Amino acid sequence: MAPTELVPLNFTLVTAFTTTQNLPAVRPIDLYGALLADARKPTTRRARQQDVADLARFLVCPDPSEACALFLAGGAPQANAIATAYTRSMLDKELAPATINRRVSTLRRLVKLGRRFDVLSWGLEVDSQRVESFRDTTGPGRAGWLRLLNVAMKAAARTAKGKRDLAIALLLHDQGSRRAEVTALDLADLDAEGGRLLVMGKGKTEKAPMTLNARTLLALTEWTAVRGLEPGPLFIRLDRARPKGELARLDGDGVHLVVRQLGRKAKLSRPVKPHGLRHEAITRVLGVPQSLDQERTLSPLERFTSA
Repeated sequence: MAPTELVPLNFTLVTAFTTTQNLPAVRPIDLYGALLADARKPTTRRARQQDVADLARFLVCPDPSEACALFLAGGAPQANAIATAYTRSMLDKELAPATINRRVSTLRRLVKLGRRFDVLSWGLEVDSQRVESFRDTTGPGRAGWLRLLNVAMKAAARTAKGKRDLAIALLLHDQGSRRAEVTALDLADLDAEGGRLLVMGKGKTEKAPMTLNARTLLALTEWTAVRGLEPGPLFIRLDRARPKGELARLDGDGVHLVVRQLGRKAKLSRPVKPHGLRHEAITRVLGVPQSLDQERTLSPLERFTSA
């Protein structure tokens, strides 16, 4: 490997002996690779890949590693100038404050890793955007949920996609699962005999068991029967554009589309979102509307015993 070549992601050394001298030749660290390796969860890794890809487009740079190197190359003045201009461009595009903050946070993490590896000694001085605490979590209501469930059950009796979509809807509603929790599930996480599912909760680093109610377990069992027993993601893409010859994981946008289509087929008056199903179950159990902050103070048993 040439002294100027970037260290690959799975390479742990930062020095190597040259063939001409018995002296260590220091090679540049691939900070983009380090940024991805630093992610604890696959969802975080994918988000960072998307964030750096967007930065690369802003910098008109074809390669994400080159975009990271260009961002850091000029030191603190250039990096802060780029980050400021990049933030301005996202504001002009009217992106959500949370999206802007996530992308800037990825840049801060890149700089922090640079300090950790003693590549640089400065910090990124870019302000975060103010995020309103309220977001629309309105569910379809009890009547709307029953109509949506009826549509999902009829589809499940006819097609494999219907079986998959019913299992997803019940996980969101009956079990109170988050969209990211659903997409992160693997087939190995399902213990059908024990009636449990291993779930990676929000902010957690290890999966924890979740007891399934009878109809959710039945829906998952019927879905896995048509999915097959090949290891991999529990919920897979079934559209014609999916990669051939592999089990392609259904992502968050896919789950959003599943719920939205079910709501449309149920002829509900407003679009349904994944979190809306989760929120509908919570409000039904408690009997009164709840904010997200109030929701987080409740234990899973308190939230979903009646689901």
